[in-house]
Amino acid sequence: MNCHLLFARRVCCMRASGWPITRGQPSACAGGYLASPSRSWPHHQAVPLSARMMHMSSHPVHAASASTAASEAFSMTQPPKHAVVAIDGPAASGKGSLARGLAQAANLAHLDTGSLYRAVALKALSKQVALTDESSLVTLASCLTADDLAGGQGGPNALRSEEVGSAASKVSVLPAVRTAVGEYARRFAREPPAGAQGVVLDGRDVGTVLCPDAQLKIFLTASAEVRAQRRVAELQGRGDALATYERILQDIKIRDERD
Repeated sequence: MNCHLLFARRVCCMRASGWPITRGQPSACAGGYLASPSRSWPHHQAVPLSARMMHMSSHPVHAASASTAASEAFSMTQPPKHAVVAIDGPAASGKGSLARGLAQAANLAHLDTGSLYRAVALKALSKQVALTDESSLVTLASCLTADDLAGGQGGPNALRSEEVGSAASKVSVLPAVRTAVGEYARRFAREPPAGAQGVVLDGRDVGTVLCPDAQLKIFLTASAEVRAQRRVAELQGRGDALATYERILQDIKIRDERD
């Protein structure tokens, strides 16, 4: 995965496909990558290097290098009680890969907020709870356990299946479910596990709703086609023979509209 970085004060924009950010064009990030008609990402006007803007030039870097760069940029901020990093972006853009790399590099506890919705969806499917039954879904969301976040008896593969991902996308639009899941994520952000220097959360709206005061906010994006390729490779690597590019691409486009 190729990434391009632009740090403007506390906001980092990363694109995981083929649109390089060139020197002298910091407004490309603020004007096109961080905001869209359907979702606004709070950002600041790009500022000179003397005001702590970090620009990774127009040359692509791999995900591991991106994690290191983000870690270094984060060290330039003024953390409060503990470090909080928020990574946002559309489905299959690589948020989780970046978050795991950054967590390891900076000794941060990691929470994939999308896994919370997946855990609710998996429990709903296993208990035959309708994905429109908001009250019952809130009950499931309010009693999530560490075992649920690990996929329960089905393990991580069950949690990451395309069926559960599609169900999670439907569950996540329900306001009361979002509230219940949000409380779980905020508690994690406020009270990181012992030994961690802070937390990194990845998922939709983590920088705008869940952790608006995060010292470092990253928005990671890519074209639907690139994201479909990544997801197909991920699913086929787990033995999902039914994962086809055409089906996954269609599903990603539908999820983009829903999100």
